[in-house]
Amino acid sequence: MRYWAAARAAAKRADEEFEAPTVGALLTEIRGRHDIDRVLASCSLLVDGVSVRREDSEFALPSGAVIDLLPPFAGG
Repeated sequence: MRYWAAARAAAKRADEEFEAPTVGALLTEIRGRHDIDRVLASCSLLVDGVSVRREDSEFALPSGAVIDLLPPFAGG
């Protein structure tokens, strides 16, 4: 799991490893380790660079997948 911007600040780390079979299980584990619900509610989730909806809780995570948690951010 790689955390970006506000997600990184909420998790107090840039990355960490999880063993979770599905998106739902992953989100449960993240919530169990960090006080991140407020940020998580607006984040995008990428699995190996492909956007996956947080609501797709049964989406299977491949072993060794790179997961990015991206909060909305502005820039130009």
